[in-house]
Amino acid sequence: MSILNTDKTLPANKLIFEVRRDAAKRERFRSDLEALMREYGLSEEEKRALREVDIRRLAELGMHPYFLRR
Repeated sequence: MSILNTDKTLPANKLIFEVRRDAAKRERFRSDLEALMREYGLSEEEKRALREVDIRRLAELGMHPYFLRR
């Protein structure tokens, strides 16, 4: 889980970054995660890892380490 492994193009990184900054998106993350993930264009692997809160898989996919701790 190194910053060197971060994929800046990973849709899940953008989703989590924006969810952290926007209360309405945080609420949607809690209430309608599936629709939010579709809107951000997450891959099936990203979706599965977020649903299962699979930190290891998210790191392997390239999620920023700062987001993994949240």
